[in-house]
Amino acid sequence: MSIAVVGVALQPGCVPVRPLRVSVPAEQLDPACQERGEEAEPGPIPARCKSLAVEKAADYSLNVVEFDDQGRLYSPGNPSAGEAWKQEQAFFDGLREAVSAQHATGASVVVFVHGWKHSADYDDPHLVQFRQILQQLAGVEARSCGRAVKGLYVAWRGKAGRAGDALENLTFWSRKFAAEQVATGQIHEVFGTLRAIQDTTPRRGQEGLIRRLDCRSRLKTTYVGHSFGGLVVTLATAPALIRELAEAHERNLAPARTTAVASAPAPDELAIVINPAVEAARFAALYDMAQRERSATARAPRFVAITSYDDKATRIGFPIGRYLNSMTKAYPEGDGASRAAARQTLGHDPNYLTHTLTSLEDTPDAPVSGAQQCEPIAQEAPDGAAPAVQQAILQREPTASQRELPRCLPVRTQAGSAHQVRLLLRPYDATRQGRDSPANTEVWNIATQAPVVKDHNDFTNQRLLDFLGLLYLESLTDASVADKDLNRGGGARK
Repeated sequence: MSIAVVGVALQPGCVPVRPLRVSVPAEQLDPACQERGEEAEPGPIPARCKSLAVEKAADYSLNVVEFDDQGRLYSPGNPSAGEAWKQEQAFFDGLREAVSAQHATGASVVVFVHGWKHSADYDDPHLVQFRQILQQLAGVEARSCGRAVKGLYVAWRGKAGRAGDALENLTFWSRKFAAEQVATGQIHEVFGTLRAIQDTTPRRGQEGLIRRLDCRSRLKTTYVGHSFGGLVVTLATAPALIRELAEAHERNLAPARTTAVASAPAPDELAIVINPAVEAARFAALYDMAQRERSATARAPRFVAITSYDDKATRIGFPIGRYLNSMTKAYPEGDGASRAAARQTLGHDPNYLTHTLTSLEDTPDAPVSGAQQCEPIAQEAPDGAAPAVQQAILQREPTASQRELPRCLPVRTQAGSAHQVRLLLRPYDATRQGRDSPANTEVWNIATQAPVVKDHNDFTNQRLLDFLGLLYLESLTDASVADKDLNRGGGARK
């Protein structure tokens, strides 16, 4: 009997495989089911509202779509599934309306895939935190491109038992397998439809160029995954990005024999995974493809992984689970890196890191303040109307030196606070690994620690949220000039 089967067998009360959001409103949402005001968490809400697959707040909307353990959407005719089969269609109907001609600015979609031990339950902590992310993004969009913010919460049976956290840990293997099934299943239908709507929606004209921001896209898509949700986002988005990076590389190598690719431009999509529970071996192809391209200055990222050293779940727990799971696997003789990549997550394997992100704290015993440790790149708006992290992009001059690494980024310590610290983003020190690893690529694998990310579930820390807001705006700026001369030789690695 496999370890995964033993883990499931020890669960005294398993959560059944059925959806939680079994109602899809045919018309306007009941006002009683809408969130009120600026609350970070939902206020009292009638029980009937908690089974709805659609939520609305003052400045964003949120849809839920659920998958079973085989990575399939729920189908009609299943009496236990209610109207869950309408979830996908309800989301895309609303999205097509948001990007139609009468809504000139379009929509910004955030797809969030939750992690292990979580679900589509209305009060699930990951869903509560996702609402906070949408609230923050709504503020960023209001001060920049003005697009409507629409969230898509991708749910699966991350929580498989009812007997408490200790026994739930035994579901590691079955839940990882379920996440892999989701990553290779009908989620590609959802992501593919998103890309199709993006590619077929006319872009705005010159009026969409706002200061340094490129707001011409009327559908901006951001994919976010946490823990095993990071595994889903990585596996589901990597193939398309690998292909685009390969095409860019071929165009640089032989521009005379290649043609322009009529696909969505880079600023339209961004994938972010936080404390991803995915082995480095699954990330290797994307990392290697990105490393082929060289740029003299930092480039707007397409894929960003952020892992905290203080996340014991991925630093300690994941390798233990993978060790037991991979004991029977064979690896190339003398290749210790291959074995490590199969057991370590991509954020804890130094062979695949590209950046570090540290907080420069102002403490009484610090020799110099955070502001003195690196020159600020922006000043807070005089009227305090916008966070400094947004001013960093919206007000600074587009000089190349401000996009080179290392970079010093102002962030807030808590929402609404005037107190700031600075995050230092710099290339990962790869000299110890004996490799030449350029950090100026479109694929970033960032190592960080507390207080930026304090533990496994700390992904709405205000420092991190402001940094994610900066990444979002960065993805809307013109990409740094790619130095083709650096790439004609195939991006040789030493």
